[in-house]
Amino acid sequence: MFLIEECVKQHHLMNELYDGAVNTVRLVTILHDGESKIISSFIRIGANGSVVDNMVAGGILAGVDEETGEVILVQLITPVKYTIFILTQEHRF
Repeated sequence: MFLIEECVKQHHLMNELYDGAVNTVRLVTILHDGESKIISSFIRIGANGSVVDNMVAGGILAGVDEETGEVILVQLITPVKYTIFILTQEHRF
């Protein structure tokens, strides 16, 4: 079985960050009292010639303020194996 899809073309501003991979914005949410709450938001950016935005491949992780869209934390990760990185913000509920 095969799945064939069109290539993803990212927005030109995301492409300016790094054009060798599809950079992604991630929102981590929970369901609380029947309502979705954002508990963390970040952008993953490819780097170092990699075709993926993974930190394991040397990518960049930047926290994003979900209210303003501004980058609030930047972390350059050296490639490592089997490490989990989690960005969290203070709970508001």
